[in-house]
Amino acid sequence: MPALLSLSVAGCNGDVFIDDYLPDPPASIAGQSGETSEIRFEASNWDILGVGGLSGRTYDLDGNLLSVGPLGGEGLLCMEYDDGLVSFRIERGDYRTLKIVFEENMGSGPFRFTLTVGNLCESDSIDVTFNPTGKYRVERVVYDYERFSFTYTRVETVTTYHIDNRTSSKPVSIEAYPYAGRSRLIRFYNNEDQREDILGLPLPLIPIPDIEDEQPVMRESEVAFACYYTDVMLPADKRDLSETVTVNAGEAKDIEVMLQYMEYSLPYTLYTTNSETGKDRAFTGELQGEEPYNYFIFRKDFEK
Repeated sequence: MPALLSLSVAGCNGDVFIDDYLPDPPASIAGQSGETSEIRFEASNWDILGVGGLSGRTYDLDGNLLSVGPLGGEGLLCMEYDDGLVSFRIERGDYRTLKIVFEENMGSGPFRFTLTVGNLCESDSIDVTFNPTGKYRVERVVYDYERFSFTYTRVETVTTYHIDNRTSSKPVSIEAYPYAGRSRLIRFYNNEDQREDILGLPLPLIPIPDIEDEQPVMRESEVAFACYYTDVMLPADKRDLSETVTVNAGEAKDIEVMLQYMEYSLPYTLYTTNSETGKDRAFTGELQGEEPYNYFIFRKDFEK
């Protein structure tokens, strides 16, 4: 049921703007997504004087844009407020009714503003509280594989083995694990800095591709939908990869294991929906990553 608040607007020679008609009027209105609060007036000589200093768009009842700026105005109109997280409408469809349509509040707490109505002689302020809306949930992520790009960057030494087998009559072997203890850095970059408000914390896990043969391939990897770089384990087949290195009898070798890193980017669109409001939102940007991609093993004579 809409919340009802009956108001009466007296002339300049009246006693009190509201109290003549409601000795004990409600001091505030509270609502949540999908609700509409309705204020009914006993007279028509009033206008919307302000909405707590908020700015938005004001339209006439035919949908024609009247102004962009501080909300308020005379006559019949519809005002819209939307800052990316909070959205609501204030509608004056006739001269004795005012509606507040609560659309969405993705903030972490209630959104409050003061609605002021009146005329040249009297005015009254009504505190409005818009309670938080439930968070959006991920529907799917779509990658634009045709726009995948990469570049090879740095090369670094990760391990050096000194093997002196000069006094032995048999070869000696070791297992080198080039990717042991290594990870990849991943982030979902875009210009959206409100994802935590919209999706909630912790941020949802999103499937990401592994890079195989210089191409993205979907396996089972996931990472939080974060704008900052996150350490993500390399695929198991790479983590466990090893190579046997053998030094012959009578030889002394320095074995140097090096990794070559790749930086890459892949455009994405993340589709989300809100079960409370039925609204959809899409995040677009680039999946950006850096990871060790190739390894090299060099053998050289032991330095005396």
